[in-house]
Amino acid sequence: MDSNSTKPGLSLRFRCDSSSSSGHLEDRVEISVIGAPEATKLGTALQECLTVDDVVKALAFGRFHWILVIICGLIWWSIGIAALTITILGPQIQCDWNLTAWNVAIINAIMFVGEAVGASFWGIIADKYGRKTCLLMSMAFSFYFMVLLSFAPKYIWFLFLMFMLGFTVAGAVQVSTLCSEFIISNLRANCLLFIALCWPCGSICMIGMASWMLTFMSWQWFMFICSIPLFIVTVICFWLPESARYYLFRGRPDNTLAIFQRIARFNGTTLPVGTFMARTEQVELGKIQDLFVSQQRRTTLILGFAWFVELFSYYGIVLLTTEMMGMDSSCGASDGTDTTSANCIQPCQTLKPTDYFTMMWTSVAELPGILVATWAADVLGRKPTTICTLLLFCVSLLCLMACVNRTATTVLLFIARAMISGSFQILYVYTTEVFPTMTRAIAVGMCSSCGRVGIISTPFVAQVLIHMFSIYTFVLYASLSFLCCISLLLLPLETKGRILMDGLNDDLAVQKPEDVPKINVNARWWPFGFHDLLLCMVVFQVVHGSGFI
Repeated sequence: MDSNSTKPGLSLRFRCDSSSSSGHLEDRVEISVIGAPEATKLGTALQECLTVDDVVKALAFGRFHWILVIICGLIWWSIGIAALTITILGPQIQCDWNLTAWNVAIINAIMFVGEAVGASFWGIIADKYGRKTCLLMSMAFSFYFMVLLSFAPKYIWFLFLMFMLGFTVAGAVQVSTLCSEFIISNLRANCLLFIALCWPCGSICMIGMASWMLTFMSWQWFMFICSIPLFIVTVICFWLPESARYYLFRGRPDNTLAIFQRIARFNGTTLPVGTFMARTEQVELGKIQDLFVSQQRRTTLILGFAWFVELFSYYGIVLLTTEMMGMDSSCGASDGTDTTSANCIQPCQTLKPTDYFTMMWTSVAELPGILVATWAADVLGRKPTTICTLLLFCVSLLCLMACVNRTATTVLLFIARAMISGSFQILYVYTTEVFPTMTRAIAVGMCSSCGRVGIISTPFVAQVLIHMFSIYTFVLYASLSFLCCISLLLLPLETKGRILMDGLNDDLAVQKPEDVPKINVNARWWPFGFHDLLLCMVVFQVVHGSGFI
């Protein structure tokens, strides 16, 4: 059958070689020029086999991709606001409802339990029904439950709605899946890490709004206002295209061609000419057991452990920052005699301006870490960058065991936060790239669930053990991170410069790095460079010198 495109003379012809097995793209879709004067000059070029990556490369990085990356960044920005809401509002809710410290801790934990359950669920949805469908539903329900939270009449209702909010926002991790499937390999890490920068930006906006608005409005109204960004991105999500790779595996190559035509119109480019590799029958996606077949079992287990350790450490350093700011030195109560802090109920008190400022600068600490990781990911590769930044995180934690003063503690915590943030974001990029299209979304979702288990576990160390045996706290985080580094060395594949795999049976030997020119760091397409990193360092030094931290 033929399907004419919007460009004159361009048509789509399907030719089936139907000996398909799950994972092989053996059917063909021919794209040829009909009636064009230059058609006779093409000769055998019409028989060239094209892949999705060939088409994406020919369409170039243009206006379509800029809009796609910005929308995905807005999604991540709005989720950054929603995720930090309960941290900011916890003291306010405790005062209004006369809650104990345990009640507030349960509120924080229940959201992450929802995320742990929801991440794998949304991964299955993204693989079965599409990446766009997953993001649209996730954003819409997140907005719905966040609005309901602002009207929660009782504590038990608040817990239920917090679980549902965590369950729904977990679908946002699929922004990396959708975005990566449209971006050429040598720009993929840059785009995904640009999106990652939007999370701390959302957190910083949230802290700034809270420090101002909570002085004259209730926490219910503030939570309602914080739901507005979720509504905005829900509307914007309708513009998002569905993944072309997803359509190929669902046996809908005509939809794939329509998406490519849309990209060509936005970018002002033309589709390439040749025989396009596609599939004309559906392949069942979203099966968790596919993650544990022989080709993927080791990668799945290692990355599941790595996500657990990375998020265990990431949120651990976030909580440790707050706890250690109340200590005179990094030793704190390291002799095991101070157990009252972990057991007593804290009196009701709302956040002070200094508390907001502390949260602000710790969020800013993530920016240089992500910027450094962005540069290193293209120079060193994904695996070496993740391992090196994680090792630097270990070193900074071990230095905290030396009973340093408050100033040195602040600097070491800043470095630790930057390094673990950069390490996790590169791991996120690697997870998106290493799995094939037919399991990519469910793999990201399952790894995210493992990470949420780490988040649920870390308060017992960062908020309880730190007041009893602080040295053991640092040793535990450093030891787990070092074990994670060793496990990452066992990963079978480096994804720097590699095209995305589509099926389980794709030959890894064929997936060779593309010949792409070395990118001049000073002339990147993205708006961040070393001068921005230096600016962040200067700002930190000025703020630190002013006596605020």
